[in-house]
Amino acid sequence: MEIFTLLETLEEIIERSRNLPFSSKGVVDKDEMLDLIKEIRLKLPDELKQAKWVKEERQRILVEAQKTQENMKKNKTLKKLLCVLLAALMISIIAMPAFAKSDAPVARLSVVSYVKNIVSHGHSWLYIENISKKTLTVGVYELKPGEAVSVGTFKYSRKEGKGIYYNVELYCNEHYGANGRYSLTTEITESQLASVSKKINNYADKWTPVKNCAYFVANVWNGISSIHLISGSTPFCLKTSIRLHGGKRNIAMQGITADKVFKQKGSSLVQVRSSALSSGL
Repeated sequence: MEIFTLLETLEEIIERSRNLPFSSKGVVDKDEMLDLIKEIRLKLPDELKQAKWVKEERQRILVEAQKTQENMKKNKTLKKLLCVLLAALMISIIAMPAFAKSDAPVARLSVVSYVKNIVSHGHSWLYIENISKKTLTVGVYELKPGEAVSVGTFKYSRKEGKGIYYNVELYCNEHYGANGRYSLTTEITESQLASVSKKINNYADKWTPVKNCAYFVANVWNGISSIHLISGSTPFCLKTSIRLHGGKRNIAMQGITADKVFKQKGSSLVQVRSSALSSGL
C-alpha cells in the first residue's frame, strides 16, 4: 500500500535530521514535511472519506498534526506527528467494516394493496423478503435467509381475533388468488427493519375501522420511504396511491403452507387454525 511507503519516507527524514547543538531536537525541511503530509492525506482510503464520523475524526487528527509541527519549537517532537498519522490509518481500517455492515440492505420490503370488488372489499399488507445471509426478526417472526413473510392486520375475516397475522396473505394468494394487487418495493437496512418491527409489534392486538390494514401498512411504509403513500383507511385508496407512484401489478410472492401461518399474541406467535384459512382475502 502506497501510504506505508510515504510513512517510511517520513520516518527516514526524521531519523536523518541534524541535531541542534547540545539538544536532542532535530532540524528538518518544513516544505518537504508538509508535502509528505499532504500526500499521506490524499492516499487515505476512499471509504474513510465516505463515513461522516471518520471524516470528522480525520480532520481533527490532521489539525492536531499541523499544530504539532507548528509547535516544534515549543519542545514538540516529530515522533508525535507520526503516531497521530498512524492512528488515523488504524481508525479507517478498524471502523469501515462496521459502517459497511450497518449500511448494507438486509431485506426487501413491499407494500401491497388488493381490491376485490371496486371499493367495498380488499386488503393491504406488507411483503418482506430476507436478502441477507442471516436470520432476521420481523415483528416476532424469525425470517430465514432467502425466505419471505407477509404481515397484515385483520378483524372480521379471521377467527383468531383482531391484530397482526403472519403469512395469511401468502397462503390465500396461493390457494384462492389475489389477482390485481399493486405494490411498491424498496430495500431496507437492519436499522430500518428494526423500525418496521417496532411498528408491527405496536399493532399486535390492534385494529379499528380507521386504523385498519391499509392504515397500518401505509404508516409502516411512510416511516422508511421518501415516497409518501395515502391510505385513506381503505385498500382502494392505498392501491390508487401506489399506482400513482408507479407501483407494479401482481408481483411474484412465495407460497406458504398452513403450518407457517400465525397470529401474534403480545410478544409470541400462535398458529392459526385451518378454519381461519377457509376463505380468501
